[in-house]
Amino acid sequence: MKNPGMIKAITYEYAGDGKRLKKVGDVGTSQQTTTFYFGDHQISNFGQGSNETDITQPHPNVGLGNGVASYLHHLLAQRVGCDRRVGRA
Repeated sequence: MKNPGMIKAITYEYAGDGKRLKKVGDVGTSQQTTTFYFGDHQISNFGQGSNETDITQPHPNVGLGNGVASYLHHLLAQRVGCDRRVGRA
């Protein structure tokens, strides 16, 4: 199905050891977003003031986004074949 309005570019930058450093989404559009990665820490919507999201992953199954905990439900992740966080603690 052709839908040129939905095609958006994403770029990634990686360190020499293969770890992701930066992701830029919707490149070249007014909705362009930047995410920086620092080990188990990431900042999404970097430079967008109150829209920035500060995410820390202190455990593989737990994420803290701006101080709000979320968890990965393994059964759901296995069922849908993804690694998406669901729920709030």
